Amino acid sequence: MIPRPFHSPPKASPRRGVVPLWMPIALVVLLVGFGAILLERSATGRGVARVDLTRYRLHHGDRWFSPDWREGLEELLLRGGSLLATDLDAREALKAEVLALPFVAAVEEGELLWPAGLTLRVRLIDPIACVRVGQEFLPVGELSIREPPTAEPPKGEPPMTKRVVLLPGWSDVPHKVGLDFLPVLQPTPFEWEVNLPLLGEPIDDPLLLSALSMVRSYRDNLTEKQRSLFGRVVFDVSAGTAPDGRPGGAVLYLEGMRVVAFGDAPAERGHGELPDAIKWGHALEGILRSVEGSPWRLLDVRFDRPEYDGESSK
Repeated sequence: MIPRPFHSPPKASPRRGVVPLWMPIALVVLLVGFGAILLERSATGRGVARVDLTRYRLHHGDRWFSPDWREGLEELLLRGGSLLATDLDAREALKAEVLALPFVAAVEEGELLWPAGLTLRVRLIDPIACVRVGQEFLPVGELSIREPPTAEPPKGEPPMTKRVVLLPGWSDVPHKVGLDFLPVLQPTPFEWEVNLPLLGEPIDDPLLLSALSMVRSYRDNLTEKQRSLFGRVVFDVSAGTAPDGRPGGAVLYLEGMRVVAFGDAPAERGHGELPDAIKWGHALEGILRSVEGSPWRLLDVRFDRPEYDGESSK
């Protein structure tokens, strides 16, 4: 196992503020994404609320929450001291510090729990895939952000765009969220083996983004229960051609040495490519066929009739 790369935080960032005196907080789970709860316990002076941030409880319900994320939140709290419940500037600084964590998507202030503390509503970035770096795996998340206004902004709100980020969360095996394992994206950029990009920063590697377009299609066309049947799966877009030599070399590697030839990744879909919904239907059919006792090594889902080991299905 190679040693994990260590990256110190950047000296300056528009999302990071100075380390203030903290107030205990509650990070509350939202229905729209992952969340956590940090429930503060206060130390109350004579008529003035002061809270020690080193006294807290962390909850995240039954949703996936990386130990590395827990550690990041705990370190943030343990760096703090105390503040007055009425100190609005310190509360805003606290929100900025939480938002600066690489796995946090948004922070909204909740209610003031006088004199016990303050709640903050926090939405975390949803991990949808993972990448292998050395002998371990890191999750990859997708964050919707609003484009900054231009010199002549269009009418209405600016459009939303997707930003792909590498998240904290080292693991010896591919991450499992809910019922299914997160797909492993290949190829991992070679330079990451030497110099891992800063966690939380956007990913711009074209092959990795192409593999991620398969993940979006996978999630859009299959339910969580259906995806769980695929087990640990790798999405690889590194080959230029399919196994038969034709264009479209995206493949799925499944457990049991099975390979699914997918054709073009959705991001590079060519003319005449079979719709993704049909391809995923063929792949699911192959998974069920294998479970029912009809093993196969190669499944080609590019055609109206899927082909198993070079022979068209009947």
